[in-house]
Amino acid sequence: MPSKSSQDLLNELNRYLKDGKIGVTVRQRGDRLCLRGTFPPRPGSSKPKPYQQDIALGVYANPAGFKTAKTEALRAGTMLASGTFDWAHWGVSVKEADVDSGSIEQWLAKFEEDYFSKRAENSKTRSTFKDYEKIWKSFEDFSLPLTKESILKAVLQTEPDTSKRRKATIYLAALAKFAGINVDLVDYKGSYSPRNPVKEKNIPSDKLIKSVYNSIPNPNWRWAFGIQATYGIRPHELFYLNLDNFSDYPGILVVEDGTKTGGRKVWPYQPEWWTEWNLADGIGPQCTGKNNSALSERVCKAYSRYDIPFTSMYLRHAWAIRAALYNLDVSLAAKMMGHSLKVHHSLYHKWLDDRHFQEAWERSVRKQQKDETI
Repeated sequence: MPSKSSQDLLNELNRYLKDGKIGVTVRQRGDRLCLRGTFPPRPGSSKPKPYQQDIALGVYANPAGFKTAKTEALRAGTMLASGTFDWAHWGVSVKEADVDSGSIEQWLAKFEEDYFSKRAENSKTRSTFKDYEKIWKSFEDFSLPLTKESILKAVLQTEPDTSKRRKATIYLAALAKFAGINVDLVDYKGSYSPRNPVKEKNIPSDKLIKSVYNSIPNPNWRWAFGIQATYGIRPHELFYLNLDNFSDYPGILVVEDGTKTGGRKVWPYQPEWWTEWNLADGIGPQCTGKNNSALSERVCKAYSRYDIPFTSMYLRHAWAIRAALYNLDVSLAAKMMGHSLKVHHSLYHKWLDDRHFQEAWERSVRKQQKDETI
C-alpha cells in the first residue's frame, strides 16, 4: 500500500480537527508545519483582540511531524476553549517579543500582523494576502534567519522572466523593507510584464466566439460565455450581476459592488448578440467560492471542460478591441472595463493590428456607402 503524501496527511488531520470543533488547523509552510487559529495577541503586540495567527512548530511535514502537530493543535484548542491560552508554551515571552527576532518564520508572522493592522481582515484582503504566502514558499527553511542572502536565494528559486519572479521581487522587497534589510531586487525582476502584447492569433475572432457559443451544451454556461463575450467582464464578475433591468433595450449590464473595481455599467459590443443569444432571458450557473479567485477558477474549469480553445480572459480582451473598432471613446471603454485610462491604453491599444485595421476600414466604408444611398 503506497504511503500517504504530506498533502494527504495534512487534509486528514485538518478534517479530524474540524470534526472535533477544535478551532485550530495545521498549515504547511515550505517543508515545515505550523498551527493556524484565532489566538490572543502576542506579547508586545498592539492589537487589542484575538486574530488569525500562525504558530511555528519547528517540525517537518512528515508522519512524525504530523503527530506532533496533532498534539499541539489539540493543546492549543483546549487552551482557547478554557481561556488559558499562554504564548509562553510556544516559547514567546514579553522579553523575546521586544527583541527583533531574526528567523524567517518569525518575521513572516510579524509582517502578517502588521499587514492586517492597517486594513480590515476579510475574505477580499485575505485573498490578496495569499499572493504573499505563495511567494514565501520560495524560502527553503523557515527556521533560518531572515537575511539579505536568504531573501535573494528565495527570489532565485523562481523562474526568470515569469509572473512569479516579478511577484517575488515585489513581495520579498516589501518583506525586506519591513525587516529593515537593505536588498535591491530590481535587477532580478526580469522582462515579464502583465501588459506585454498578446499575439494577434490568441485573440478570438467574432466568428470563432459565435461558433464556440453555439457548441456549449449547458445552457447556463452558454449564457455565461455569451455575457462575457458581449460585455467583456472578468470571470468572477459573472456572479456579481444585477439583472433587474437587463431586459430593457439595449441590454445594459450592471456589475455590482464586491468585484475588483466596484459597481459599474457596461454596454454590449457586439450589440446584436444581446438579441441573437436572448441574453435577457438566460440564467447563469450557480457557483460559490470563498473569494473572487475561487469564483474565477470555477469559470476557467468549466470552459476547459467544454474544450473552449481560449481562456475566459480573452473574451475580455476581444471586447476591448471590438469597442475600439466601434469607435467607443477610450475613456468610456476604460470605465466600462473597470480600470484606469492609462492601463486601458497600454494594455489594449497596442494589440490593434492589421486584421483589426482591416475590419475598421470595412466598417467605415460600409457606413459611407450607406450614407450615400440615403
